[in-house]
Amino acid sequence: MRSLAHWVLRLVAIFLCLLGLHLRLLGLPYYWDEAGYYVPAAWDFYHHWLLIPESTLHTGHTPLVMVYLALAWHAFGFSPLVTRVAMVLIASGTVVATYALARRVADREPAIWAAALLAFSPMFFAQSTVVYLDLPAALFTTLAVLALLDGRMWLFALTASLGVLTKETTVVMLPVAWVYMYLGVGAHHGVPLQETQNRWRARHGVPLQFWIATVVPILPLAAWTLYYRHKTGFWTGNPHADTYKMYIEALGCGDAEGLFTYLNDDCRWIGPQSYQAEVYRHPSGQPMFDAGLDREKFGSVGPLAHCEAVEQIADYPWPDPAYLDFAPCLRDLRAAGDHYRLSGFWTPFFHNVCDLFGMEEYLVKMHTMPEVVHAVTDRVCAFYHAANERFFAAAGDMVDGFFFGNDFGTQQSLICGPGQFNEFILPWLRKFTKQGHDHGLQVILHSCGAIHPVIEQLIAAGVNCLHPLQALAKDMDAATLARDFKGRVAFMGGIDMQELLTNGTPDQVRAEVHRVKSILGPNLIVSPSHEAILPNVPPQNIAALARAALE
Repeated sequence: MRSLAHWVLRLVAIFLCLLGLHLRLLGLPYYWDEAGYYVPAAWDFYHHWLLIPESTLHTGHTPLVMVYLALAWHAFGFSPLVTRVAMVLIASGTVVATYALARRVADREPAIWAAALLAFSPMFFAQSTVVYLDLPAALFTTLAVLALLDGRMWLFALTASLGVLTKETTVVMLPVAWVYMYLGVGAHHGVPLQETQNRWRARHGVPLQFWIATVVPILPLAAWTLYYRHKTGFWTGNPHADTYKMYIEALGCGDAEGLFTYLNDDCRWIGPQSYQAEVYRHPSGQPMFDAGLDREKFGSVGPLAHCEAVEQIADYPWPDPAYLDFAPCLRDLRAAGDHYRLSGFWTPFFHNVCDLFGMEEYLVKMHTMPEVVHAVTDRVCAFYHAANERFFAAAGDMVDGFFFGNDFGTQQSLICGPGQFNEFILPWLRKFTKQGHDHGLQVILHSCGAIHPVIEQLIAAGVNCLHPLQALAKDMDAATLARDFKGRVAFMGGIDMQELLTNGTPDQVRAEVHRVKSILGPNLIVSPSHEAILPNVPPQNIAALARAALE
Protein backbone atom coordinates (compact mmCIF):
# COMPACT_ATOMS: atom_id res chain seq x y z
CA MET A 1 0.00 0.00 0.00
CA ARG A 2 2.85 2.31 0.89
CA SER A 3 4.50 1.52 -2.46
CA LEU A 4 1.28 2.40 -4.31
CA ALA A 5 1.11 5.72 -2.46
CA HIS A 6 4.68 6.50 -3.57
CA TRP A 7 3.79 5.87 -7.21
CA VAL A 8 0.68 8.05 -6.92
CA LEU A 9 2.78 10.84 -5.46
CA ARG A 10 5.25 10.50 -8.34
CA LEU A 11 2.38 10.70 -10.82
CA VAL A 12 0.97 13.83 -9.17
CA ALA A 13 4.40 15.47 -9.11
CA ILE A 14 5.09 14.74 -12.77
CA PHE A 15 1.56 15.85 -13.70
CA LEU A 16 1.99 19.21 -11.94
CA CYS A 17 5.41 19.67 -13.52
CA LEU A 18 4.16 18.96 -17.07
CA LEU A 19 1.08 21.06 -16.47
CA GLY A 20 3.26 24.00 -15.47
CA LEU A 21 5.52 23.57 -18.50
CA HIS A 22 2.50 23.51 -20.82
CA LEU A 23 0.52 26.21 -19.03
CA ARG A 24 0.61 28.65 -21.94
CA LEU A 25 -0.51 25.94 -24.37
CA LEU A 26 -3.57 24.68 -22.50
CA GLY A 27 -5.97 27.11 -24.13
CA LEU A 28 -4.91 26.47 -27.72
CA PRO A 29 -7.74 25.61 -30.14
CA TYR A 30 -7.92 22.17 -31.70
CA TYR A 31 -5.56 21.65 -34.62
CA TRP A 32 -5.51 19.49 -37.76
CA ASP A 33 -6.37 15.84 -36.92
CA GLU A 34 -7.68 16.93 -33.53
CA ALA A 35 -10.33 19.13 -35.15
CA GLY A 36 -10.80 16.85 -38.14
CA TYR A 37 -11.35 13.55 -36.38
CA TYR A 38 -10.47 12.89 -32.74
CA VAL A 39 -12.42 15.68 -31.04
CA PRO A 40 -15.54 15.29 -33.27
CA ALA A 41 -15.43 11.53 -32.62
CA ALA A 42 -15.21 12.15 -28.86
CA TRP A 43 -18.00 14.73 -29.18
CA ASP A 44 -20.28 12.11 -30.73
CA PHE A 45 -19.71 9.80 -27.77
CA TYR A 46 -20.11 12.71 -25.34
CA HIS A 47 -23.48 13.72 -26.78
CA HIS A 48 -24.93 10.54 -28.29
CA TRP A 49 -22.85 7.67 -26.84
CA LEU A 50 -21.73 6.73 -30.35
CA LEU A 51 -18.60 4.60 -30.56
CA ILE A 52 -18.45 5.15 -34.34
CA PRO A 53 -18.65 8.88 -35.14
CA GLU A 54 -21.23 10.44 -37.43
CA SER A 55 -20.10 14.08 -37.35
CA THR A 56 -16.82 13.16 -39.05
CA LEU A 57 -15.68 10.36 -41.34
CA HIS A 58 -15.05 7.18 -39.39
CA THR A 59 -11.56 5.79 -39.79
CA GLY A 60 -11.69 2.46 -37.97
CA HIS A 61 -9.61 3.58 -34.98
CA THR A 62 -10.45 1.83 -31.74
CA PRO A 63 -12.39 4.26 -29.51
CA LEU A 64 -10.85 4.24 -26.01
CA VAL A 65 -9.19 7.68 -26.16
CA MET A 66 -12.39 9.29 -27.48
CA VAL A 67 -14.38 7.60 -24.69
CA TYR A 68 -11.84 8.86 -22.14
CA LEU A 69 -12.17 12.45 -23.38
CA ALA A 70 -15.96 12.26 -23.41
CA LEU A 71 -15.98 11.08 -19.80
CA ALA A 72 -13.59 13.90 -18.86
CA TRP A 73 -15.97 16.41 -20.48
CA HIS A 74 -18.92 14.93 -18.59
CA ALA A 75 -16.98 15.33 -15.33
CA PHE A 76 -15.40 18.75 -15.85
CA GLY A 77 -17.15 20.38 -18.80
CA PHE A 78 -16.54 20.54 -22.54
CA SER A 79 -13.60 22.84 -23.33
CA PRO A 80 -10.13 22.69 -24.89
CA LEU A 81 -8.68 23.29 -21.42
CA VAL A 82 -10.24 20.12 -20.03
CA THR A 83 -9.14 18.19 -23.12
CA ARG A 84 -5.53 19.31 -22.87
CA VAL A 85 -5.30 18.70 -19.12
CA ALA A 86 -6.69 15.20 -19.69
CA MET A 87 -3.97 14.54 -22.27
CA VAL A 88 -1.28 15.90 -19.91
CA LEU A 89 -2.45 13.32 -17.36
CA ILE A 90 -1.87 10.59 -19.98
CA ALA A 91 1.58 12.01 -20.75
CA SER A 92 2.42 12.07 -17.03
CA GLY A 93 1.43 8.44 -16.68
CA THR A 94 3.69 7.56 -19.60
CA VAL A 95 6.67 9.27 -17.95
CA VAL A 96 6.05 7.47 -14.64
CA ALA A 97 5.58 4.13 -16.45
CA THR A 98 8.86 4.69 -18.31
CA TYR A 99 10.62 5.33 -15.00
CA ALA A 100 9.10 2.17 -13.53
CA LEU A 101 10.18 0.06 -16.51
CA ALA A 102 13.70 1.48 -16.45
CA ARG A 103 13.87 0.96 -12.68
CA ARG A 104 12.84 -2.65 -13.25
CA VAL A 105 15.91 -3.35 -15.42
CA ALA A 106 18.42 -0.76 -14.16
CA ASP A 107 19.41 1.40 -11.21
CA ARG A 108 17.67 4.54 -10.04
CA GLU A 109 19.89 7.04 -11.86
CA PRO A 110 19.43 5.54 -15.38
CA ALA A 111 15.70 5.33 -14.68
CA ILE A 112 15.53 9.03 -13.83
CA TRP A 113 17.46 9.90 -16.99
CA ALA A 114 15.18 7.72 -19.12
CA ALA A 115 12.06 9.41 -17.78
CA ALA A 116 13.54 12.91 -18.05
CA LEU A 117 14.82 12.45 -21.59
CA LEU A 118 11.40 11.17 -22.64
CA ALA A 119 9.55 14.05 -20.98
CA PHE A 120 11.71 16.69 -22.63
CA SER A 121 12.11 15.10 -26.05
CA PRO A 122 10.58 17.45 -28.65
CA MET A 123 8.04 14.98 -30.06
CA PHE A 124 6.81 13.86 -26.65
CA PHE A 125 6.66 17.41 -25.34
CA ALA A 126 4.71 18.60 -28.38
CA GLN A 127 2.19 15.77 -28.12
CA SER A 128 1.71 15.97 -24.35
CA THR A 129 -1.35 18.21 -24.71
CA VAL A 130 -2.50 17.07 -28.16
CA VAL A 131 -5.39 14.69 -28.87
CA TYR A 132 -3.49 11.97 -30.69
CA LEU A 133 -3.44 8.24 -29.99
CA ASP A 134 0.33 7.77 -29.73
CA LEU A 135 0.95 8.71 -26.09
CA PRO A 136 -1.99 6.72 -24.68
CA ALA A 137 -0.81 3.74 -26.75
CA ALA A 138 2.73 4.26 -25.40
CA LEU A 139 1.39 4.36 -21.83
CA PHE A 140 -0.43 1.03 -22.05
CA THR A 141 2.37 -0.63 -24.03
CA THR A 142 4.91 0.35 -21.37
CA LEU A 143 2.66 -0.89 -18.57
CA ALA A 144 2.09 -4.15 -20.44
CA VAL A 145 5.83 -4.74 -20.87
CA LEU A 146 6.39 -4.02 -17.18
CA ALA A 147 3.67 -6.51 -16.23
CA LEU A 148 5.17 -9.11 -18.56
CA LEU A 149 8.61 -8.74 -17.00
CA ASP A 150 7.09 -9.16 -13.54
CA GLY A 151 5.12 -12.22 -14.60
CA ARG A 152 1.82 -10.55 -13.61
CA MET A 153 -0.07 -11.89 -16.56
CA TRP A 154 -3.56 -10.77 -15.53
CA LEU A 155 -2.19 -7.22 -15.47
CA PHE A 156 -0.53 -7.77 -18.85
CA ALA A 157 -3.84 -8.95 -20.30
CA LEU A 158 -5.60 -5.86 -18.95
CA THR A 159 -3.04 -3.25 -20.05
CA ALA A 160 -2.46 -4.85 -23.45
CA SER A 161 -6.24 -4.95 -24.01
CA LEU A 162 -6.48 -1.27 -23.13
CA GLY A 163 -3.59 -0.67 -25.53
CA VAL A 164 -5.32 -2.25 -28.53
CA LEU A 165 -8.52 -0.38 -27.67
CA THR A 166 -6.47 2.82 -27.68
CA LYS A 167 -4.74 2.25 -31.00
CA GLU A 168 -5.27 -0.95 -32.94
CA THR A 169 -1.63 -1.20 -34.06
CA THR A 170 -0.63 -1.81 -30.43
CA VAL A 171 -1.48 -5.45 -31.12
CA VAL A 172 2.08 -5.85 -32.47
CA MET A 173 3.25 -6.22 -28.86
CA LEU A 174 1.66 -9.68 -28.66
CA PRO A 175 4.09 -11.50 -30.98
CA VAL A 176 6.90 -9.88 -28.99
CA ALA A 177 5.38 -11.28 -25.80
CA TRP A 178 5.11 -14.74 -27.36
CA VAL A 179 8.77 -14.69 -28.40
CA TYR A 180 9.77 -13.46 -24.95
CA MET A 181 7.91 -16.31 -23.26
CA TYR A 182 9.41 -18.85 -25.58
CA LEU A 183 12.95 -17.58 -25.05
CA GLY A 184 13.02 -16.22 -21.57
CA VAL A 185 10.03 -16.49 -19.30
CA GLY A 186 11.14 -19.83 -17.92
CA ALA A 187 14.62 -18.50 -17.24
CA HIS A 188 13.05 -15.52 -15.54
CA HIS A 189 11.37 -17.95 -13.16
CA GLY A 190 14.55 -19.90 -12.38
CA VAL A 191 14.50 -22.42 -15.23
CA PRO A 192 17.53 -22.51 -17.57
CA LEU A 193 16.85 -21.16 -21.05
CA GLN A 194 17.54 -24.44 -22.88
CA GLU A 195 15.26 -26.34 -20.56
CA THR A 196 12.58 -23.69 -21.06
CA GLN A 197 12.73 -24.16 -24.82
CA ASN A 198 12.59 -27.94 -24.46
CA ARG A 199 9.59 -27.68 -22.22
CA TRP A 200 7.87 -25.30 -24.62
CA ARG A 201 8.39 -27.71 -27.46
CA ALA A 202 6.77 -30.36 -25.29
CA ARG A 203 3.95 -27.89 -24.51
CA HIS A 204 4.80 -27.86 -20.84
CA GLY A 205 7.40 -25.08 -20.63
CA VAL A 206 5.14 -22.08 -20.00
CA PRO A 207 2.09 -22.17 -17.76
CA LEU A 208 -1.18 -22.19 -19.66
CA GLN A 209 -2.36 -18.99 -18.01
CA PHE A 210 0.62 -17.15 -19.51
CA TRP A 211 -0.47 -18.07 -23.03
CA ILE A 212 -4.09 -17.23 -22.29
CA ALA A 213 -3.07 -13.81 -20.98
CA THR A 214 -1.20 -13.00 -24.18
CA VAL A 215 -4.16 -14.04 -26.35
CA VAL A 216 -6.81 -12.17 -24.35
CA PRO A 217 -6.01 -8.73 -25.93
CA ILE A 218 -6.94 -10.12 -29.34
CA LEU A 219 -10.53 -10.57 -28.14
CA PRO A 220 -11.48 -6.88 -27.64
CA LEU A 221 -9.78 -6.00 -30.94
CA ALA A 222 -11.71 -8.75 -32.72
CA ALA A 223 -14.93 -7.61 -31.06
CA TRP A 224 -14.33 -4.03 -32.16
CA THR A 225 -13.50 -5.11 -35.71
CA LEU A 226 -16.70 -7.17 -35.97
CA TYR A 227 -18.76 -4.34 -34.49
CA TYR A 228 -17.21 -1.83 -36.89
CA ARG A 229 -17.88 -4.17 -39.81
CA HIS A 230 -21.50 -4.62 -38.70
CA LYS A 231 -22.11 -0.86 -38.37
CA THR A 232 -20.22 0.42 -41.41
CA GLY A 233 -19.72 -2.46 -43.81
CA PHE A 234 -15.91 -2.02 -43.63
CA TRP A 235 -13.33 -4.09 -41.82
CA THR A 236 -11.26 -1.00 -41.14
CA GLY A 237 -10.88 2.57 -42.36
CA ASN A 238 -13.17 4.16 -44.93
CA PRO A 239 -11.97 3.35 -48.46
CA HIS A 240 -13.62 5.06 -51.42
CA ALA A 241 -12.07 2.94 -54.19
CA ASP A 242 -14.81 0.38 -53.61
CA THR A 243 -17.61 2.86 -54.30
CA TYR A 244 -17.71 2.30 -58.06
CA LYS A 245 -18.16 -1.45 -57.71
CA MET A 246 -20.79 -1.05 -54.99
CA TYR A 247 -22.80 1.56 -56.94
CA ILE A 248 -22.60 -0.30 -60.25
CA GLU A 249 -23.94 -3.42 -58.58
CA ALA A 250 -26.62 -1.65 -56.52
CA LEU A 251 -27.95 0.42 -59.43
CA GLY A 252 -27.49 -2.24 -62.11
CA CYS A 253 -25.33 -0.09 -64.38
CA GLY A 254 -22.86 -2.58 -65.81
CA ASP A 255 -19.78 -0.38 -65.72
CA ALA A 256 -18.57 3.11 -64.73
CA GLU A 257 -19.79 4.75 -67.92
CA GLY A 258 -23.17 3.12 -67.39
CA LEU A 259 -23.22 4.59 -63.88
CA PHE A 260 -22.53 8.09 -65.22
CA THR A 261 -25.32 7.67 -67.76
CA TYR A 262 -27.74 6.42 -65.10
CA LEU A 263 -27.03 9.51 -63.00
CA ASN A 264 -27.36 11.85 -66.04
CA ASP A 265 -23.83 13.06 -65.37
CA ASP A 266 -22.73 15.12 -68.37
CA CYS A 267 -19.24 15.94 -67.02
CA ARG A 268 -16.12 13.80 -67.33
CA TRP A 269 -13.08 14.54 -65.19
CA ILE A 270 -10.03 13.24 -67.08
CA GLY A 271 -6.86 14.85 -65.74
CA PRO A 272 -3.31 13.77 -66.64
CA GLN A 273 -2.08 13.69 -63.04
CA SER A 274 -4.46 10.84 -62.18
CA TYR A 275 -2.47 8.54 -64.50
CA GLN A 276 0.58 8.74 -62.22
CA ALA A 277 3.56 6.79 -63.64
CA GLU A 278 1.92 6.46 -67.06
CA VAL A 279 2.21 10.22 -67.56
CA TYR A 280 5.45 11.04 -65.73
CA ARG A 281 8.08 8.68 -67.12
CA HIS A 282 11.28 9.44 -65.25
CA PRO A 283 14.12 7.10 -66.32
CA SER A 284 14.63 5.87 -62.76
CA GLY A 285 10.91 5.63 -61.97
CA GLN A 286 10.97 8.67 -59.71
CA PRO A 287 7.46 10.16 -59.19
CA MET A 288 6.79 13.87 -59.59
CA PHE A 289 6.99 15.18 -56.04
CA ASP A 290 7.23 12.09 -53.82
CA ALA A 291 11.01 11.83 -53.57
CA GLY A 292 12.04 11.75 -49.92
CA LEU A 293 8.48 11.65 -48.59
CA ASP A 294 7.20 9.19 -46.01
CA ARG A 295 3.65 8.46 -47.17
CA GLU A 296 3.11 5.96 -44.33
CA LYS A 297 3.30 8.59 -41.56
CA PHE A 298 0.85 11.45 -41.71
CA GLY A 299 2.35 14.79 -40.75
CA SER A 300 5.97 13.66 -41.08
CA VAL A 301 8.67 16.22 -41.72
CA GLY A 302 9.51 16.55 -45.39
CA PRO A 303 12.84 16.39 -47.20
CA LEU A 304 13.14 20.20 -47.21
CA ALA A 305 12.20 20.66 -43.54
CA HIS A 306 15.70 21.69 -42.55
CA CYS A 307 16.40 24.05 -45.45
CA GLU A 308 17.36 27.46 -44.14
CA ALA A 309 18.69 29.05 -47.33
CA VAL A 310 17.37 29.29 -50.85
CA GLU A 311 20.52 27.67 -52.20
CA GLN A 312 19.81 24.44 -50.33
CA ILE A 313 16.67 23.63 -52.27
CA ALA A 314 18.71 23.02 -55.43
CA ASP A 315 19.73 19.61 -54.02
CA TYR A 316 16.17 18.26 -54.24
CA PRO A 317 15.43 16.08 -57.33
CA TRP A 318 12.85 18.41 -58.89
CA PRO A 319 10.58 16.95 -61.59
CA ASP A 320 11.29 17.77 -65.23
CA PRO A 321 8.45 18.43 -67.74
CA ALA A 322 10.55 16.72 -70.39
CA TYR A 323 9.56 13.33 -68.93
CA LEU A 324 5.81 13.90 -69.43
CA ASP A 325 3.83 11.65 -71.74
CA PHE A 326 0.14 12.55 -72.18
CA ALA A 327 -0.83 9.68 -74.49
CA PRO A 328 -3.04 7.77 -71.98
CA CYS A 329 -4.93 10.91 -70.95
CA LEU A 330 -5.38 12.14 -74.53
CA ARG A 331 -6.72 8.72 -75.51
CA ASP A 332 -9.43 8.89 -72.84
CA LEU A 333 -10.27 12.51 -73.66
CA ARG A 334 -10.91 11.49 -77.27
CA ALA A 335 -13.17 8.68 -76.11
CA ALA A 336 -15.14 10.86 -73.70
CA GLY A 337 -17.76 11.76 -76.28
CA ASP A 338 -20.13 14.71 -76.10
CA HIS A 339 -19.56 15.65 -72.48
CA TYR A 340 -18.10 18.62 -70.65
CA ARG A 341 -14.48 17.59 -70.16
CA LEU A 342 -12.66 18.78 -67.06
CA SER A 343 -8.92 18.38 -67.31
CA GLY A 344 -5.49 19.89 -66.76
CA PHE A 345 -2.98 18.95 -64.10
CA TRP A 346 -4.56 18.85 -60.65
CA THR A 347 -1.80 21.31 -59.69
CA PRO A 348 -1.94 20.79 -55.89
CA PHE A 349 0.99 23.12 -55.26
CA PHE A 350 -0.14 24.05 -51.74
CA HIS A 351 -0.12 20.37 -50.74
CA ASN A 352 3.16 19.64 -52.52
CA VAL A 353 4.95 22.45 -50.71
CA CYS A 354 3.36 21.29 -47.47
CA ASP A 355 4.66 17.75 -48.10
CA LEU A 356 8.13 18.95 -48.96
CA PHE A 357 8.49 20.91 -45.72
CA GLY A 358 6.06 19.02 -43.50
CA MET A 359 2.89 20.80 -42.42
CA GLU A 360 4.27 22.38 -39.25
CA GLU A 361 7.55 23.46 -40.83
CA TYR A 362 5.71 24.93 -43.82
CA LEU A 363 3.43 27.11 -41.70
CA VAL A 364 6.26 28.18 -39.40
CA LYS A 365 8.62 29.00 -42.27
CA MET A 366 6.02 31.29 -43.79
CA HIS A 367 6.88 33.56 -40.87
CA THR A 368 10.51 32.75 -40.17
CA MET A 369 11.97 32.06 -43.64
CA PRO A 370 9.56 33.45 -46.22
CA GLU A 371 12.24 33.59 -48.91
CA VAL A 372 12.74 29.81 -48.67
CA VAL A 373 8.99 29.19 -48.89
CA HIS A 374 8.75 31.48 -51.93
CA ALA A 375 11.63 29.66 -53.61
CA VAL A 376 10.13 26.19 -53.07
CA THR A 377 6.69 27.39 -54.14
CA ASP A 378 8.18 28.85 -57.31
CA ARG A 379 9.92 25.58 -58.17
CA VAL A 380 6.76 23.51 -57.65
CA CYS A 381 4.50 25.92 -59.50
CA ALA A 382 6.92 26.46 -62.37
CA PHE A 383 6.77 22.72 -63.06
CA TYR A 384 2.97 22.65 -63.06
CA HIS A 385 2.78 25.76 -65.26
CA ALA A 386 5.13 24.22 -67.82
CA ALA A 387 3.32 20.87 -67.60
CA ASN A 388 -0.06 22.51 -68.20
CA GLU A 389 1.31 24.47 -71.17
CA ARG A 390 2.48 21.25 -72.80
CA PHE A 391 -0.74 19.44 -71.97
CA PHE A 392 -3.17 22.13 -73.17
CA ALA A 393 -1.19 22.46 -76.41
CA ALA A 394 -1.45 18.69 -76.96
CA ALA A 395 -5.12 18.42 -75.94
CA GLY A 396 -6.38 21.35 -78.01
CA ASP A 397 -10.18 21.54 -78.06
CA MET A 398 -10.64 18.26 -76.20
CA VAL A 399 -10.70 20.19 -72.90
CA ASP A 400 -13.57 22.47 -71.86
CA GLY A 401 -12.60 23.47 -68.33
CA PHE A 402 -9.35 23.68 -66.37
CA PHE A 403 -10.13 21.90 -63.09
CA PHE A 404 -7.44 22.13 -60.42
CA GLY A 405 -7.44 21.94 -56.66
CA ASN A 406 -5.82 22.70 -53.33
CA ASP A 407 -7.57 22.31 -49.97
CA PHE A 408 -7.06 25.70 -48.36
CA GLY A 409 -9.60 25.33 -45.55
CA THR A 410 -10.46 23.40 -42.41
CA GLN A 411 -13.94 23.00 -40.97
CA GLN A 412 -13.69 26.42 -39.33
CA SER A 413 -11.29 28.62 -41.31
CA LEU A 414 -8.23 28.73 -43.55
CA ILE A 415 -5.25 26.49 -42.84
CA CYS A 416 -2.96 29.52 -42.98
CA GLY A 417 -3.82 33.14 -42.23
CA PRO A 418 -5.31 35.43 -44.91
CA GLY A 419 -2.05 37.39 -45.03
CA GLN A 420 -0.02 34.28 -45.74
CA PHE A 421 -2.61 33.16 -48.30
CA ASN A 422 -2.24 36.45 -50.16
CA GLU A 423 1.55 36.32 -50.05
CA PHE A 424 2.38 32.67 -50.75
CA ILE A 425 -0.64 31.22 -52.56
CA LEU A 426 -2.61 33.86 -54.40
CA PRO A 427 0.14 35.06 -56.81
CA TRP A 428 0.57 31.63 -58.42
CA LEU A 429 -3.15 30.93 -58.27
CA ARG A 430 -3.64 34.05 -60.42
CA LYS A 431 -1.07 32.72 -62.89
CA PHE A 432 -2.85 29.38 -63.16
CA THR A 433 -6.28 30.93 -63.71
CA LYS A 434 -4.76 33.21 -66.36
CA GLN A 435 -3.16 30.17 -67.97
CA GLY A 436 -6.55 28.48 -68.25
CA HIS A 437 -8.16 31.60 -69.71
CA ASP A 438 -5.30 32.06 -72.17
CA HIS A 439 -6.16 28.64 -73.57
CA GLY A 440 -9.83 29.53 -73.86
CA LEU A 441 -10.89 27.44 -70.87
CA GLN A 442 -13.24 28.06 -67.98
CA VAL A 443 -11.46 27.71 -64.63
CA ILE A 444 -12.97 25.56 -61.87
CA LEU A 445 -11.15 25.64 -58.53
CA HIS A 446 -11.51 22.88 -55.96
CA SER A 447 -10.94 23.65 -52.30
CA CYS A 448 -12.49 21.82 -49.38
CA GLY A 449 -13.07 23.64 -46.12
CA ALA A 450 -14.10 27.07 -44.91
CA ILE A 451 -12.61 29.31 -47.62
CA HIS A 452 -15.18 32.11 -47.38
CA PRO A 453 -12.56 34.67 -46.20
CA VAL A 454 -10.71 34.45 -49.55
CA ILE A 455 -13.49 33.82 -52.07
CA GLU A 456 -13.47 37.51 -52.99
CA GLN A 457 -9.78 37.22 -53.93
CA LEU A 458 -10.44 34.01 -55.86
CA ILE A 459 -13.12 35.70 -57.94
CA ALA A 460 -10.81 38.66 -58.58
CA ALA A 461 -8.09 36.19 -59.60
CA GLY A 462 -10.33 34.88 -62.37
CA VAL A 463 -11.89 31.73 -60.92
CA ASN A 464 -15.12 31.02 -62.82
CA CYS A 465 -16.53 28.25 -60.63
CA LEU A 466 -15.98 27.07 -57.05
CA HIS A 467 -16.04 23.41 -56.00
CA PRO A 468 -17.15 21.56 -53.81
CA LEU A 469 -18.81 24.03 -51.37
CA GLN A 470 -18.34 22.11 -48.11
CA ALA A 471 -21.82 22.85 -46.83
CA LEU A 472 -21.23 22.37 -43.09
CA ALA A 473 -17.96 24.32 -43.00
CA LYS A 474 -18.14 27.80 -41.52
CA ASP A 475 -19.89 30.32 -43.82
CA MET A 476 -20.00 27.83 -46.71
CA ASP A 477 -23.76 27.26 -46.55
CA ALA A 478 -25.83 28.09 -49.62
CA ALA A 479 -27.52 31.15 -48.11
CA THR A 480 -24.24 32.81 -47.11
CA LEU A 481 -22.57 32.06 -50.44
CA ALA A 482 -25.56 33.40 -52.37
CA ARG A 483 -25.70 36.55 -50.26
CA ASP A 484 -22.04 37.36 -50.76
CA PHE A 485 -21.09 35.98 -54.18
CA LYS A 486 -24.08 34.95 -56.28
CA GLY A 487 -23.94 36.26 -59.84
CA ARG A 488 -20.17 36.72 -59.79
CA VAL A 489 -19.06 33.08 -59.74
CA ALA A 490 -20.66 29.75 -60.57
CA PHE A 491 -21.03 27.01 -57.97
CA MET A 492 -20.41 23.25 -58.17
CA GLY A 493 -21.37 21.09 -55.19
CA GLY A 494 -23.19 22.26 -52.08
CA ILE A 495 -25.16 19.09 -51.22
CA ASP A 496 -23.85 18.11 -47.81
CA MET A 497 -21.79 14.93 -47.73
CA GLN A 498 -20.81 14.99 -44.05
CA GLU A 499 -24.33 14.42 -42.70
CA LEU A 500 -27.13 14.49 -45.26
CA LEU A 501 -25.91 12.16 -48.01
CA THR A 502 -24.37 9.80 -45.46
CA ASN A 503 -27.19 9.57 -42.93
CA GLY A 504 -30.24 11.13 -44.60
CA THR A 505 -33.08 9.61 -46.60
CA PRO A 506 -33.68 10.00 -50.36
CA ASP A 507 -36.63 12.32 -49.61
CA GLN A 508 -34.43 14.53 -47.43
CA VAL A 509 -31.77 14.60 -50.17
CA ARG A 510 -34.36 15.57 -52.79
CA ALA A 511 -35.69 18.38 -50.59
CA GLU A 512 -32.18 19.72 -49.96
CA VAL A 513 -31.30 19.68 -53.67
CA HIS A 514 -34.42 21.74 -54.42
CA ARG A 515 -33.56 24.15 -51.61
CA VAL A 516 -29.95 24.66 -52.71
CA LYS A 517 -31.03 25.07 -56.35
CA SER A 518 -33.50 27.79 -55.35
CA ILE A 519 -30.77 29.66 -53.48
CA LEU A 520 -27.65 29.26 -55.66
CA GLY A 521 -29.21 28.69 -59.08
CA PRO A 522 -29.21 29.10 -61.97
CA ASN A 523 -25.38 29.12 -62.09
CA LEU A 524 -25.16 25.91 -60.07
CA ILE A 525 -23.91 22.42 -60.91
CA VAL A 526 -25.63 20.11 -58.42
CA SER A 527 -23.03 17.85 -56.82
CA PRO A 528 -21.99 16.46 -53.42
CA SER A 529 -19.87 18.68 -51.18
CA HIS A 530 -16.85 16.40 -51.64
CA GLU A 531 -15.02 15.27 -54.76
CA ALA A 532 -15.20 11.57 -53.81
CA ILE A 533 -18.29 9.61 -52.83
CA LEU A 534 -17.36 7.15 -50.10
CA PRO A 535 -18.95 3.71 -49.66
CA ASN A 536 -20.87 4.83 -46.56
CA VAL A 537 -23.11 6.99 -48.79
CA PRO A 538 -26.17 4.91 -49.81
CA PRO A 539 -26.53 4.63 -53.60
CA GLN A 540 -30.20 5.55 -53.27
CA ASN A 541 -29.23 8.97 -51.92
CA ILE A 542 -26.98 9.74 -54.88
CA ALA A 543 -29.69 8.53 -57.27
CA ALA A 544 -32.14 10.86 -55.50
CA LEU A 545 -29.66 13.75 -55.86
CA ALA A 546 -29.29 13.08 -59.60
CA ARG A 547 -33.06 12.94 -60.18
CA ALA A 548 -33.73 16.07 -58.13
CA ALA A 549 -31.08 17.97 -60.08
CA LEU A 550 -33.22 17.60 -63.22
CA GLU A 551 -36.57 18.38 -61.58
